[in-house]
Amino acid sequence: MFSMVDYFGLLFTVASTDHYDKFAKENFLGFLKSDYFLAKDRCKASLLWFVRNGLIHQIFPKATGIGTTAENSLFFRDTQNGGNPTLNLNYFDRELDSAIKKFI
Repeated sequence: MFSMVDYFGLLFTVASTDHYDKFAKENFLGFLKSDYFLAKDRCKASLLWFVRNGLIHQIFPKATGIGTTAENSLFFRDTQNGGNPTLNLNYFDRELDSAIKKFI
């Protein structure tokens, strides 16, 4: 999912600013902060960047986690993980799919 955000973030940046830099952090953040995502989740772009880098660079932050729940929120408190904020993969997948379809 993070690769898809990176990919569509680059497309979003090029389409909206005509600037091409495939390694820019702003590609990722700009797409997640765009109107293609729900307003309640746009402010969480930096936290998603933090989780993404922890996974990609194998330094997963101990204060967060990834998991699944039926909750309708991007993050939830995982009681089995010390109550840490946990990225809800079910929700993120659904919202990312919706945002990509809107962008296309």
